[in-house]
Amino acid sequence: MSVLTFLSTNYTYILFAVSIVIIILFTDLSIDKIVVVVGLVGVCIVLYNMITNSSSMLVVGLVGIILVLLFALASGVGRSQRPVIIKEDCKPKRLPKLTPLGNCPLSGLDPAGMCPNGFTNFTDGEGNTLCCASSNIDPYSHKCPASGPNGICSMAPGLEDRRSPTGDKVHYPMCQNVRREQTVSRGAAVCPSKYPHYLQMQNSAQSYKCCATSPGSSATECPKPSDSCSNLFGAQTVFNTPGSCEALKFQSTLKCPTGTTFNPKMQIIDPKTKNILYIPACQGITNTCYPRKVLNKCTELGGCSGMNLEKTLSNCEVYNSLFNDRAIDLSSVDLTGVNFFG
Repeated sequence: MSVLTFLSTNYTYILFAVSIVIIILFTDLSIDKIVVVVGLVGVCIVLYNMITNSSSMLVVGLVGIILVLLFALASGVGRSQRPVIIKEDCKPKRLPKLTPLGNCPLSGLDPAGMCPNGFTNFTDGEGNTLCCASSNIDPYSHKCPASGPNGICSMAPGLEDRRSPTGDKVHYPMCQNVRREQTVSRGAAVCPSKYPHYLQMQNSAQSYKCCATSPGSSATECPKPSDSCSNLFGAQTVFNTPGSCEALKFQSTLKCPTGTTFNPKMQIIDPKTKNILYIPACQGITNTCYPRKVLNKCTELGGCSGMNLEKTLSNCEVYNSLFNDRAIDLSSVDLTGVNFFG
C-alpha cells in the first residue's frame, strides 16, 4: 500500500490525531475540557463515516453528540477556571527574605528580626509588617494608636508613613535603627566603658542581657566572659556579683580621698546568708572608708541601718574632711564601724 493510498483511506483518523496534538500543545484548556473536545471531534468523525455509509445513522450520531454535551455540562466544563501557574518570583519584596526559597538568593539586607523593646508586631491594612510602640492595636482596622515619629517602625526600608499631618512624604523608621538607638541609650545607662555595647538575648526565656566589646555579637548568647559582662537578674546585687555590668559601671563612678587606695572588691561575710560580699572600699594606712554612693546603695538594699552617715568615719566624705581638708576634728566624728547587712 502506497503512502498516498493510506492517506486517502485514513485521512479522517489522521485529522483526528492532528486535532488532538494541536489541542494539547497550543491551548490552555484544562484536562476535562480537552477530554470533551477530543470526544466531540471523535463523534464528528464517526458521524461523518456513518453519513457516508448510511444516512439512516444520522439520528444515532446526533444523539451521541447530545450525550457528550450533556456530560460536559454535568462535569462543569463551562465553570472551570484556568489553572493557576505559580512562578517563583525573586524580585525584592517589602519584607526581606530571612531564608532562601528555591532558587531565589538570600537577601543581602540585614534581617529585621524582632520588634524593639516595648513594641508589638502587627500587619497593617496593606499587608506591611510593622511594629507598634503600643500593644493596643485595633484588630479590625489594623491601626496602631502610638503617635510620634518612632511610634511605628517597619521591618523593611522605604515604607511610606501616611500619618504625616503635613501631607509630606515621609517613611517609617527602620526597626533595626530603633533597636540600635535603644541599645545605645541602654548601654550608656548600664554598660561599663570596657563593654559599651548593650545586648539583649531575645530568644532567652529570661530575656538575658549583657554588655559586650563588640555590637556584632550573637543574638542568642553573650560573648565569652573576657569580651562581655552580664546584667544582674534575680537576687543578684552589685555587692554579691562584682563582675556584673551594673557592678562594674557602679565601681567606675566611685572616687577615693587622697591618701587611700581603691579596692573594688573588699570581702566581708554577710551575717544573714554567710555568703561573701564584695564591697568597694577606699583603704588608707590606718582606716578604711566607703564612698557615699556605696553607703547609699547599702541603705537602698536594706543594710547600713542605725548609722549617722554625716558623722561616721566610714563615710569617705567625713574621712576626707578630717584627714585631708582638716575641716573637722576627731571629737565630732563617729568611730563606729559599718554594719552592712547585720
